[in-house]
Amino acid sequence: MRVIKILTLMSVAASVYASSVIDFAIEPTRALSGSYMHAKDRKVHWTIAGEYGWLLNEHLTLGPNLNFVWHLDKNRNTVDYNTYLVHSKERVIMIPVSVFIIVDPIPQYMIHPVLHAQAGYNSVFISNVNYNSSDKNAVKEFDGYYNGIIGKFSLECMVDVGKSISLFVGPQWQFSTTERRGKGYHYERKFNGFGLRFGVSALL
Repeated sequence: MRVIKILTLMSVAASVYASSVIDFAIEPTRALSGSYMHAKDRKVHWTIAGEYGWLLNEHLTLGPNLNFVWHLDKNRNTVDYNTYLVHSKERVIMIPVSVFIIVDPIPQYMIHPVLHAQAGYNSVFISNVNYNSSDKNAVKEFDGYYNGIIGKFSLECMVDVGKSISLFVGPQWQFSTTERRGKGYHYERKFNGFGLRFGVSALL
């Protein structure tokens, strides 16, 4: 966390001297083996990401990043053609806050590769409902707030479609370990995944 604070202070200080850029991205991610969501029926979660950065030079951009993830998994059986019996459902909401860095080795070309990486703090909220269980305390045992670190790494192809607008797409790896501690228990859940990152970048 100390490294994140230092990088954030550096980015704020650099904003006085640098041009700024804003990015919006969509990130479909499939859970890797050993990840909590890998055991679910829906192994893919979607992330909406926004970030604001400062161009420290033509090859390097630094700034804060905010993500929002909503994952809903239902355990259900088909009753007839268009009716389902839902036994249980689980909501997982993740709100990672990170510092990101973009390395652009050849920005002078219209189509150019970039490296995007981020590291930060992950907040995870988990809520379960089991319609077949009479023991509500057992259903809610693993519910609550989990927190930990998160890191993402992507290799993207960026296409400049104007003087200030670019589109980007590329594969992305995600690694996150979160914990929930209480009296007499210590739970750990991993949210690792591999997916795609695509979106638009605007130079301000």
